[in-house]
Amino acid sequence: MLTVQQWLKRSARDVLDESDEILHVKYQLIYTIGSQRPVDAGAQRWKTIQLILELVKKNAEDVARNYSKDISYEKSLRSSHFPSFRLLSHQPFRSLAERIANDWLSEQSYRQEERQLLLSFILETNASIECLNNRFSQDILQRVLILRGLLSSEVLFVALTKRYRVNFGVNPNPKFNRRMAVPFRAKDVAAENTEFGHPDSAIVLTQLFYY
Repeated sequence: MLTVQQWLKRSARDVLDESDEILHVKYQLIYTIGSQRPVDAGAQRWKTIQLILELVKKNAEDVARNYSKDISYEKSLRSSHFPSFRLLSHQPFRSLAERIANDWLSEQSYRQEERQLLLSFILETNASIECLNNRFSQDILQRVLILRGLLSSEVLFVALTKRYRVNFGVNPNPKFNRRMAVPFRAKDVAAENTEFGHPDSAIVLTQLFYY
């Protein structure tokens, strides 16, 4: 039986019908199996997401002022804390995403033409990576792809619609033995044996929980 299982693991392929739906960031991964592996880009992914959350924090008050009916916002008492910031509708997200992308690019040393290429790729889902190949290093492409996932693929939007300690949090059960954010079923009630299916969602919500 073990031999058959090993052969299937080497030779078989999973075919997912409606993969765009079942692999969507809003769904949860239940009863994970297999050995743990580091997420693609490793620590760089965590640092990039942390930087993006800093830019969310920087722009949160202005965006909340412009979309007061679509955002729940409360300024944090400490400068080191992330404010209470939750999107109540999709309307403000485009403005927030544009601010984040422009702020991130302003911290980089690119020519105007390169900035426009990167900005278009980060914000537009139909932009092709072929326009960036052979113009930027793999490290830059990796970070740009992370930003694209957060902004144009709306991973960040999904995360910012969730309520702290109601829709996500860290499982307090000592048997769980993990410090990553997981889905919650109700206030302070973790959904047992579940994780967020998208790694960037898990990283964003974990950082929001602790900060």
